[in-house]
Amino acid sequence: MKIFKRSPLSSIVGIFSIFYNYIGVLSFVVYPYMLLKTRFVMPVFDWLVLISIVMLFSLSAYISGFVEATQVYRFHWGFLIFYFFFRARGRGYDMRALFIILLSMTFIESMLVNSLIAPENLPNYPNDREFSWSHFSDIWQRVYGVGGNPSVLSVLLVALLSIVNPGTVIIMATSIIIILIGSGSGAVAFISYLIYKYMSKLRKSPIIIATFIFLLALFYLLPDIDVIDKFFYKISYKYLSHLFELKQLQISDAVSNMDIFALLIGTANIENMGGDFLWLSFFFCQGFAGSVLMLVFFLKRINSVNGFGIFIIFATTIHYFVLFSLPVQFLTGYLFAIRSKKVLNKRL
Repeated sequence: MKIFKRSPLSSIVGIFSIFYNYIGVLSFVVYPYMLLKTRFVMPVFDWLVLISIVMLFSLSAYISGFVEATQVYRFHWGFLIFYFFFRARGRGYDMRALFIILLSMTFIESMLVNSLIAPENLPNYPNDREFSWSHFSDIWQRVYGVGGNPSVLSVLLVALLSIVNPGTVIIMATSIIIILIGSGSGAVAFISYLIYKYMSKLRKSPIIIATFIFLLALFYLLPDIDVIDKFFYKISYKYLSHLFELKQLQISDAVSNMDIFALLIGTANIENMGGDFLWLSFFFCQGFAGSVLMLVFFLKRINSVNGFGIFIIFATTIHYFVLFSLPVQFLTGYLFAIRSKKVLNKRL
């Protein structure tokens, strides 16, 4: 994949995908547009994946109906269309401009929704403050931005950060933006990136390692400290242990209520797409066959260049619809298409 000097925002695909939460369902035109623009000259593995998806979709469409199956498969597998599109183009975008624009937009939006503009009046926030009260705060309004959700937005920014080769100033600016967004998933993703980026330096500094272990132990051994509960609850031991127990119970209940056919190929029902355990929802809709296909594709196409970005997107999709949001599908498809460091940018 060669470097394409223009920003993704200079293309129809980039604009409609990234700004989906401002534009609305009109953005879905990017899927048929990309299919029409893609030359399907692919490796055997990609053909096998595509044929498998078509076969599973056909079964689901027969059982659940074409329209419902299309919506479910667009939601779960939309990133593959981006992957085929970017791989066929064979050119990589310059993501630096996109990252700076999104960082700036997020900062401006955080200032506006906490001062001059009521967030419910913006298209990327719920429009009913009374019904969706948990999405709003009079103390500090979390930013939804292009992700349409704080967790989606923050993970999108961290995944982008991992491929723009940032300098210290950009990393510090990103840390401030992640704090302003106020997402626990985003905080974990950003800290994970810092550990990933500076791992070699950390290994050479016993003092830093010892300090980190001490703070981590203090954080998890003393979960009832008011400061921790108030500011870091979403990444606290109390919250994470509760979340783990809840996920175990959800998995047990889900599997016990599925018949053999549903376990094999899923249900492809829209009502099973949501919830707060998105990989379980994926299994509900796609079954064992779809889950294995997703895992095989992930393992086959992840590499040292796209590894962190892909991993953090898939990991945070456990609790939120990160991978299944249109802006992140755009980035995920792009990341999967990257096979060489040559497409990555110079230091920002």
